[in-house]
Amino acid sequence: MTVTSEAINTLALDVEATAAGVKIRGGDYSVECIAGTWNSATAQLQKLTAADGTTYVDVTDVSFTADAALRAILPTGTYRCEITGSPTNVTMVLVHGR
Repeated sequence: MTVTSEAINTLALDVEATAAGVKIRGGDYSVECIAGTWNSATAQLQKLTAADGTTYVDVTDVSFTADAALRAILPTGTYRCEITGSPTNVTMVLVHGR
């Protein structure tokens, strides 16, 4: 299967703090996250709630404390990578259709 760049949504790119939200279309995603060092930190996928349009909530079972990839079926919406602790160079991407 060939994946085009349009299918990859970058939520965080070499960051150490919570990144801004990115709007995605709904579907089946591979959520992939890596860091230079984790230092006991956590990177959590969050979704902007439709209830008030300002509050982000955790996406259940999509958090990372080590380099990994998870499968998630996500509805259309705005998502971000929330970082707690002191990791270095965190990158989180959503790859549609994997």
